Amino acid sequence: MMTKNEIAKNIRRNLKKVFGKTMKFSVRSTFAGSTPSITVTIKEAHSNYFKTLSEYENEIMDLKINNPSLYNSLIKQFKSNRVNALSDEVMECITYLANEFNYDNSDPYTDYYDVGYYLTITDGCRSIKKLSN
Repeated sequence: MMTKNEIAKNIRRNLKKVFGKTMKFSVRSTFAGSTPSITVTIKEAHSNYFKTLSEYENEIMDLKINNPSLYNSLIKQFKSNRVNALSDEVMECITYLANEFNYDNSDPYTDYYDVGYYLTITDGCRSIKKLSN
């Protein structure tokens, strides 16, 4: 069985193998109670990995009807680069790679939780540096 530090090292290695120099990550391991916790922070990402304006608009379209002021605010923030929206495919890939060494034998019906580690993926406090060609 790998230690939490070995798991973090392997996740870091796999992310680097898949994304190379097009993304930079910080992978930290801590304990949350008696269960290890892994935090993957995205520091830099190539501009191709982000959603386009039309993709982002489609994602939040229901707000246009239900909460127009929030919708307009989010679009304005997106256009001024204050909202980082990585594509769903990129986030799914990062999640898959970060969970490669994890297991989940939990049974929520009996209130039994048994996981290898809890995973958190953050985007560097909304300050991902966008890399260009």
